Amino acid sequence: MYVFRDFKSFAHAEADLVRPLTLITGPTGCGKTNLVEGLELASFLARGICFDDLLRSRGPGIRGGIACCPRGEGHSFTIGYEGRFHFLGSRRRFRYRITPVCGSGLDIAEERLELEDGTLFFQTLPQEQGDSADEMIVRCNTFGKDRFGLRISVCRNRSFLSRFPHCRFEVKPHPDCYSVVDGLLRKFLPVYRFDPQPHSMREYVRIGDRSLNLDGSNLASLLFSMSRDTQEKQDAVRRIFRNANELLGEIYETLDFVATPLKDVLFMVYEKYGESWLDMRLLSDGTLRILALLASLETVPPGACLVWDAFDRFLPVDVAVSLLDRARGVAADRSIGIVATTGREETADEIVGRSGFHVLSCRRGSQGMSELKDRKREGP
Repeated sequence: MYVFRDFKSFAHAEADLVRPLTLITGPTGCGKTNLVEGLELASFLARGICFDDLLRSRGPGIRGGIACCPRGEGHSFTIGYEGRFHFLGSRRRFRYRITPVCGSGLDIAEERLELEDGTLFFQTLPQEQGDSADEMIVRCNTFGKDRFGLRISVCRNRSFLSRFPHCRFEVKPHPDCYSVVDGLLRKFLPVYRFDPQPHSMREYVRIGDRSLNLDGSNLASLLFSMSRDTQEKQDAVRRIFRNANELLGEIYETLDFVATPLKDVLFMVYEKYGESWLDMRLLSDGTLRILALLASLETVPPGACLVWDAFDRFLPVDVAVSLLDRARGVAADRSIGIVATTGREETADEIVGRSGFHVLSCRRGSQGMSELKDRKREGP
């Protein structure tokens, strides 16, 4: 369960986001993208990206930058996670919170991990006079002798959660402590966001790309590289084309490429009924978007979280629903989580209540703050 407090348009929100497939629905401006940005930022903060990199915008793609994350006129926000982990012989619930402060730079006001009953696991201590501005003092519970007596000084430019497995403690914590931290870090999956823009895919691109851009602009280069790679990559290209073709009504027969002597490439498909080749410049917006989304499914690393912004743009509702069905299967096979957003209630209406799908409704409340709730199927 992810927790967001005073983050952008959310005063407080709790959401189980990274299931096999979560669909977030709501009108424009309700906070869907804010939630996705919070998920991405949580991953970067917890897994230990350097704060300097966040401030230089080499981290997540947050609109307005980190300085715009605190709600309203505030200067801090809190992101966290709550979940159960095996600890000292039983499944125990833990709460993790990290509160960055945005001022002239980025600093940690507090970082804390505790059990549900309030038992401390670790907590950063307030900075005192004489303390180095570049370091923070963390109080740790070893769950052994002198359990609360352990204090350690670490640099303030990364989360302590990410540092815990590598710290040299004077008194070694109980082995289960490392298991809990490892399990918690695994909950903050690496996030890959995609919002393919068909207008950016209709040009020759340089050969050699092996990962997909956010806007899908290098789709031809990626597919070309995969088609010349290992048998596994070639099979993935065939799956991408087959799934796209089935979603589109099986109107194409094959996929091929046009490569120039200058090492640029575009792709083309053979139209079954017109008996002619169509290059990517002639394909519909929906066709290009489907191909790019399916390519993202096959190319993000196993164990990642894949985010599709406004995934059903340019797509009929039935095609969008079928795309999610296929995505769920691929996600299960590759152990990835999918978070998709939509502003179309018709798409959500078709998905809600289906096994394997989690639908969240995002709305603006009476005070103008974004609110989340699980969406359930109404009626019989």
